[in-house]
Amino acid sequence: MATGNNQLSFDGSYTITYFDAHGALLTVLNLVIIKRKHHYDLSWFKDDVLVSVGIGLESANALSAGFMMFNACRPNTSCLAVSHPHA
Repeated sequence: MATGNNQLSFDGSYTITYFDAHGALLTVLNLVIIKRKHHYDLSWFKDDVLVSVGIGLESANALSAGFMMFNACRPNTSCLAVSHPHA
């Protein structure tokens, strides 16, 4: 379940709530989507710690994305060249 941006574009900040197959809460993450020229950059944060990055492509009013999870990185560290947009 995603809440946040209610514009016609995908870029923006969202709160994403993840549930398992039985409806039990797994986690809540903040997702930031940034529109680039031909794609979208996606960054997921848990308590202001970057936990996953991805890339998305828009087609037929849907955003398809691939992503990579990794060990948590604090914003402004050298583990990945992704910065927190609110820093």
